Amino acid sequence: MLKILKQNLYKVIFNLKASYLVIFISLILWAVYSYNTMNKQIESEKVYAKLINLSGKQRMLSQKTALMAKRYFETSDLKFKEHLKELIDLMKSENSYLTHHLPSKTMKEIYFQKPNELNKKVEYYFTVLDKFYMEEDQITLRLIENSSFELLPLLNNAVNAFEKESNERTEQMKEKERFILIGTIITLIIEALFIMIPAMNLVNRTQHQLREINNTLESKINEQTKMIKEDRNLLSLYLNTVNILIISLDKNGDIIMINKTGCEILGYTKDELIGKNWFEIGLLHESEKKKVKEYFDLIVSNKIAVKDKYFQNKLLNKNGEEVILKWSNSILKIENKIVGVLSSGIDITKEKKQEQIINQQASNVAMGEMIANIAHQWRQPLSIITTSATGIQLQKEIDNLTDEQFFTATNMINDQAQYLSKTIDDFRNFLKGDIKPVVFDINKDINEFLTLVKASIESHHINVITELNEHKNIKGYPNQLKQCFINIFNNSKDEFEKIDENDRYLFIEEHFDEKSIYITFQDSAGGIPENILPKIFDPYFTTKEQTRGTGLGLSMTYDIIANGMNGDIKAQNIEYEYDNKQLKGAKFTITIPIETI
Repeated sequence: MLKILKQNLYKVIFNLKASYLVIFISLILWAVYSYNTMNKQIESEKVYAKLINLSGKQRMLSQKTALMAKRYFETSDLKFKEHLKELIDLMKSENSYLTHHLPSKTMKEIYFQKPNELNKKVEYYFTVLDKFYMEEDQITLRLIENSSFELLPLLNNAVNAFEKESNERTEQMKEKERFILIGTIITLIIEALFIMIPAMNLVNRTQHQLREINNTLESKINEQTKMIKEDRNLLSLYLNTVNILIISLDKNGDIIMINKTGCEILGYTKDELIGKNWFEIGLLHESEKKKVKEYFDLIVSNKIAVKDKYFQNKLLNKNGEEVILKWSNSILKIENKIVGVLSSGIDITKEKKQEQIINQQASNVAMGEMIANIAHQWRQPLSIITTSATGIQLQKEIDNLTDEQFFTATNMINDQAQYLSKTIDDFRNFLKGDIKPVVFDINKDINEFLTLVKASIESHHINVITELNEHKNIKGYPNQLKQCFINIFNNSKDEFEKIDENDRYLFIEEHFDEKSIYITFQDSAGGIPENILPKIFDPYFTTKEQTRGTGLGLSMTYDIIANGMNGDIKAQNIEYEYDNKQLKGAKFTITIPIETI
């Protein structure tokens, strides 16, 4: 009887189904253990990631609040005060989260025990900020700046401590991963011994059946594949997976197809759009409807090439909100006849809003620089007017004023007054900006730019050498282009302060060929470090002190040249000889295609 029980037991143990069940249960248990272990580690890493992020932001906010307080104190602009309040509240909120979620004894010692007592110093910084917000004064501002400076290394230390603990936990997680890996390998080996070997016996018995089934399935798959390729649902599946608006219009402008993303961007369902006329449904902005319709008619009449061309326009979604899209178009043909247009559009609304913010910030900086230039440029004429007026007054008092002296002095006063009036007109024309493109003389634009910065050129002892070719009229935005020149000039001007006055040269050249106009600015200020050269056109990138640079000037310059005038701007370092001197500096080359301006 015992022998029979043993035989039955062996049959059960080595039965394939029983083996599958045992291995399956062991895999489930191992998977549950692995999941719980890794999940705990991942949750821990999430907490550390958030704490590292918040501590890093505290470091940035400590500097930014000090900068914003200084900006408000210098300008009395309530916008800066409101932004300062927002930054203070954000910094307080995030510091509260940090101090209530410190994960270790080490971090608690950094924040609450000597010698660091970081939380105490942060709370003191909040007290100073609140005091400045209620009654701004220079003494409190100095306390803010000093406290911010003292906080920076302490906050750096906190960030490093968070990162160190996170790295240690990562190493612990790697050890557990290795343990789980070894366990998984062992489980797979057991599975191979108790499942794969018995399964191989079944393989030999089923190979013939599988070949027959495979041949049958292959035939059916080929038939189904052919049907799928002919089915329009395959195209619809693709269109609804891409993250861009895709729409098809017939020659009359009626919508015959729109994908899921397009419906989401516009806020309509497919049923609300299919069959409706694109130009009459109310999607197009009134200011652009006529222009877009004319462009569409040129496409469907095959009077304009659309390959590799992009354009932007404004739409209104179902809620009346403005959406900005960047479009590309393809012509739809059947038997070589144009039947409509297939268009794809990328939603760039957020990017455009960000550009507006950047441009506004840069314009504020430019306004301050212009006011400084006006002050410089007026100083000498006002001095001449004052000297002339007091001179003839003195001569009159001592009864020694001749007609010649009187007319000479009054003419001089009038000449200087006319010069001041012209200066006002020049700066007013520049600051009012460009609403639409106009035809203008590129050389005149360069000379007007030099007039705007004349005072800065003289006060910084800069030798400007120009080489301008014959007058060339182009169509574009003259004031925006002058702003680009000013941004490049300011970049060189700041670097000139580091070198001798006798070596300060700025070369401005202009030339053109059949396709483009080229404008170069080449200075002798030592050049741009090679490691930051590729980043100088990035928004907010600056190597200057926070009080002197916003990182917006060259970024705005790139945007105006590339997006506003379809051109290009590049920067490089160059070494050259001039007036028997070996010089090194930065060279900016602006390229504007003639055919687009």
